[in-house]
Amino acid sequence: LISGLVIIESTITLDVKADSKGSSELPIWLPITLSGAPPARNWHSAVWTGSEMLVWGGIGDPYRFLNDGGAYNPESDSWLAITSENAPSARLMHSTTWTGTEMIIWGGWGNGGALNDGGRYNPITKTWLPINLDGAPSARYWHSAIWTGTEMIVWGGTFANEDVLNDGARYNPTTDSWTALPTLNAPTARAFHAAVWTGTEMIIWGKGGLGNTNNGARYTLSTNSWAPIAITGAPSIWTQPSAIWTGSQMIAWGGLGGNAASYQPTTDTWTNLPEIGSPGDRSDYTMIWTGLEVIVWGGWDGYKYCGNGFRYSPTTNTWSPLLMTNAPSARGLHTAVSSGAGMLIWGGHYFEDDTEYVLDDGANYLAYQKFYLPLCMK
Repeated sequence: LISGLVIIESTITLDVKADSKGSSELPIWLPITLSGAPPARNWHSAVWTGSEMLVWGGIGDPYRFLNDGGAYNPESDSWLAITSENAPSARLMHSTTWTGTEMIIWGGWGNGGALNDGGRYNPITKTWLPINLDGAPSARYWHSAIWTGTEMIVWGGTFANEDVLNDGARYNPTTDSWTALPTLNAPTARAFHAAVWTGTEMIIWGKGGLGNTNNGARYTLSTNSWAPIAITGAPSIWTQPSAIWTGSQMIAWGGLGGNAASYQPTTDTWTNLPEIGSPGDRSDYTMIWTGLEVIVWGGWDGYKYCGNGFRYSPTTNTWSPLLMTNAPSARGLHTAVSSGAGMLIWGGHYFEDDTEYVLDDGANYLAYQKFYLPLCMK
């Protein structure tokens, strides 16, 4: 029993579609249909519900803030529009969390500046509910938000470029209420950082951009307190640090100009990941955990946008390149979600001859025929 959820191991057998040559060998890339897809966008967000990818918000072409989206079902390769009725106002650089039943959108940057409101979308009823503003954190973007199993925790971010924050709050959707986080021993103020939930703690790590840093801290929910994490051995950072939780360790990467390492909370120690075969420098990329491996895909390498990706296996401690055949075109500021069978890439942008192109396409990377997924039941 974890935070009121019963975790049940379930074997899911996937009906793998054949490609144009009739092959069903894995891994393969399958295109995501354009029919019914949301308008092209970047700086949007996406979550995986267990059966669908929900895409929402962002900025479209020509520089139009969006408050619509779509639900993509990889089994039927089809889209269903997400209603804008009662949805949060148009925005980008917001946070998105999946609770097991709802997608929560909060904060971000809209037409009037930084925001501290949001909404909850239920894909079953296809309706939005507003989030209570009483006690909510101050307006911000480039913050982090994680789901604990019962609450969303919002932390950090910025409200005006270099004006960064080191406060936050816990949001309980059952009571529609906020509880402020302590700032004593919290990490220094920052935006563009990484955050993971371990099952008992939230780990904040890194800060990209101006004044970049590779330190962090752990927030323990049961004691409502912060404690620093070790710096020795932590990855270097220049921009866009990322981190994922594997179930036993945090794997962090410093992005463009950085390296990768794993962090073990029980010993408060870092271990460098191998550099051979790693993604190398890039920003505006995505990094996900599939349940078996880390996948880094796309982004900007300092010279061009990338249309490739790399897999890291904690079991073998090795990197390997992703299949390139039928992969999505090069891009950054896209979204990626773990689908239980692999990964879904969608949207984003790229530049060519000083012209920006915003995208409304993507692809389904199928890597596993059978996969063990936790089914969450109230």
